[in-house]
Amino acid sequence: MKEQIIKELSSLIPLELVIDLIESYEKVLIEYKKGEWRDTLLFSGRFVENVFRILHYIRTGEIVREVESIQDEVKALQNLPKDKFDESIRVIIPRIASSIPYNLRNKRNVAHVKSVDPTYLDATLSVTACDWILAELIRLYHSSDDPIRIYELIGIIIRKKTPFIEKHGEEVFITRKLGWKGEILLLLLENPDGLERNEIGRILGKYYAQSTITEALQKLIEERLVVYSDNMKKYYITGPGETEITKIISKFIWGDGENENRNLTRKGEN
Repeated sequence: MKEQIIKELSSLIPLELVIDLIESYEKVLIEYKKGEWRDTLLFSGRFVENVFRILHYIRTGEIVREVESIQDEVKALQNLPKDKFDESIRVIIPRIASSIPYNLRNKRNVAHVKSVDPTYLDATLSVTACDWILAELIRLYHSSDDPIRIYELIGIIIRKKTPFIEKHGEEVFITRKLGWKGEILLLLLENPDGLERNEIGRILGKYYAQSTITEALQKLIEERLVVYSDNMKKYYITGPGETEITKIISKFIWGDGENENRNLTRKGEN
């Protein structure tokens, strides 16, 4: 996908600006998937800085290493002629970029009085904003004349992001202990096109016995959190399943105790 995005944008935007944008976007996603909320905010801010370099180029035709004043650039963009520049370039992208990822990074860098650290909420909001900005730039500046291809690319970008899942080479790892229910639902949330039983077993077999995985899948089906398609031979997460995994992630992040499903434990746990 990275190469496709670069190809789509670099026909109208200088390649070096596009590469910097996409590499900073990648870092946002990597830190979010690792569950590193503060680093997610840090790289979201850097992504925004690269967004404004692109907006500056669109406005002036000049490539700069850094936009000296984000607020001055926002004002300059607002003054662009309406008949020549899309509203997203003049107003919407600058406002979203400066008010969400950039300001959250800068204004949250203080001691928190309350015990609940807001950075998970901030990081999730920032990732969503970064997704939207990148998707909007592709909508406006893509080179392909195939609208279906562009819609598919945008759909991949704005798809809900899943924390605590990392891919190294061809291997997928779940990096937090969420219990059997949470880890299966997390895996299926990450794969909306479904997973076959052997794929689930290959990933979760690092942590659970295969018999445990089979039993867990059956329980999730009984609870209507997962469905199995006989035609596709795949397991899929349901709407209630998405709600449940959101609750499980929230419990983990806010420190509300271990997952309640301790009767089906990871390998090596008592």
